[in-house]
Amino acid sequence: KEPIKHLEGCRLLIVGGGETGSDLCSEWYNHTSLIYWSIPRGQHFFRRYTKILPWRKPQILDKVSSRLITTIAPYHRSKPGLSWICKWTSNGSLLAYQGHGISEWKNDSKFFHFFVNKNGKVLDLIDYEKVVPKGGIQSCNGKLVTFSDETQQEFDTIILRLDIHQYSHF
Repeated sequence: KEPIKHLEGCRLLIVGGGETGSDLCSEWYNHTSLIYWSIPRGQHFFRRYTKILPWRKPQILDKVSSRLITTIAPYHRSKPGLSWICKWTSNGSLLAYQGHGISEWKNDSKFFHFFVNKNGKVLDLIDYEKVVPKGGIQSCNGKLVTFSDETQQEFDTIILRLDIHQYSHF
């Protein structure tokens, strides 16, 4: 995958918290001047693989979690054990909500009663200030976008439907 040439150096807004949005942030942050990522209804994050035990190699969490899930996270209890693994492996804290602790993306849904994005490594780009997290969009007037927190920013490109071939370029 290569970034689209005429998007290089642009101010980019990605709308939506799916794995495609994560991929776009990961692949384009070095090619744009600015990336904002709007996730209107919040998002749970989970890393695809991580080192759970210090003496073991990193493990694929889907595989690890499916073995442990019946003991630490019964299905009828909204998988609380997997929620703890998600929190610990995504940001190193059992207290952070939804695997990230980013207030703009917090929602009230229970773990696994909502889509879980398994590309948790993209959260590092937010920590390194390469991507700016935002909640919903209140309005859009030309290039100027007003977010639900009343802040405003101008963008050259807004990706609404996260299909690499469909975008809105001003």
